[in-house]
Amino acid sequence: MIRLLRHAMEQGKADTGLLNGLAHPRIASALVAIHEAPGEGWTLEKLAETAGMSRTQFAVTFKELVGTTPMGYLATWRLDIARAELEAGRQVKSVANMCGFASPAAFSRAFSRRFGHPPKQRRSQAA
Repeated sequence: MIRLLRHAMEQGKADTGLLNGLAHPRIASALVAIHEAPGEGWTLEKLAETAGMSRTQFAVTFKELVGTTPMGYLATWRLDIARAELEAGRQVKSVANMCGFASPAAFSRAFSRRFGHPPKQRRSQAA
């Protein structure tokens, strides 16, 4: 599987997305950091520093390679993790904190915008 993925990246078959970002050494370092610490208080500046790039260069390169902005990618990743944690039975407040949201209310609004229902509903469906 890894050979297939490497081949696709080398042949330019992965135009945008995570694999394309991981093929770029500097963008990859930021993506790995996001995935390792999704609850971190990431800012564009911190991610650019992690990638060893200027803020503007990082933002433009990230969007070209991954297909979304760095902060958009981070938000999507956090909400995907949150959905899985809620399905596993974790409390909304705990999930909000784990995923780096300022408050359970902010988490609830973001979750509802993305998935069309509040996080408590997802948790109760899982139970």
